[in-house]
Amino acid sequence: MAKEAKKEKIGAKIAKFFKGVWYELKKVNWPTRNELIKHTAVVVTAIALISFIVWIMDLGFGKMLEMIIG
Repeated sequence: MAKEAKKEKIGAKIAKFFKGVWYELKKVNWPTRNELIKHTAVVVTAIALISFIVWIMDLGFGKMLEMIIG
């Protein structure tokens, strides 16, 4: 009996948690479609630029290491 009562308490806690999550999600100010597209473009551009810079630095350091090692 004690185990069954404990399971009910756990189930009630889980239900309460998800009700709280749902309540908080209703309060979120979601971006508009245009805002989402603009922000996504900024992120993709930044990732591409940083990736290019890291690639160029990798090539440069590789060439310097070749010159040092021989």
